[in-house]
Amino acid sequence: TIEEDLSRRDFTMNAVAVSLPQGQVVDPFNGRADIASRTIRTVGNPVERFSEDGLRPMRAVRFAAMPGFAIAPDTLDAIRPALPVTAKVARERIRDELTKLLLSPDPVAGLRCMESTGLMELILPELLACRGVVQGGNHRHDVLDHLYLACALCPRESLDLRLAGLFHDIGKPAVRRSDGDGQYTFYNHESESARMAEAILER
Repeated sequence: TIEEDLSRRDFTMNAVAVSLPQGQVVDPFNGRADIASRTIRTVGNPVERFSEDGLRPMRAVRFAAMPGFAIAPDTLDAIRPALPVTAKVARERIRDELTKLLLSPDPVAGLRCMESTGLMELILPELLACRGVVQGGNHRHDVLDHLYLACALCPRESLDLRLAGLFHDIGKPAVRRSDGDGQYTFYNHESESARMAEAILER
């Protein structure tokens, strides 16, 4: 039946269908209500859903990059315990979800969810080294927030530019040096950033 097919879906907003030709809406898990409230919630127990498919946590944070959407607390809490399952997912499947996240209207929200749930450490650990690295000068943000915002300000239709925005200063932590007066230098960070970005993209 349609209801049995929908029960295999991962998130409630994906478990809504229309029975043709009658046009009757089938919504056994209140997906329409979650869409209206912009809530990302698994069908049933989130721990079970994520244990079935390690890509689902990445899909959850990708959906969180849609304006106004947020992951339900129990669904969010189930992501970190599922990281060993996500670690087994084929890299090209992770790449596809990450691409969709980066091309979304609000990539910063998705990236922050990746950071808070441990997905960032699993998939893009190089970025985490940028957290808390103060740049000084005209920079108001640490390196990681700077990269998030640079990514979001790049044109949404260009994956190349959004990746460039996300990785353009990723080498700064590796080359940061103190000048002895409480300031820091980042000599050759552009070369190190290019080297790191290439390695990440090859991976």
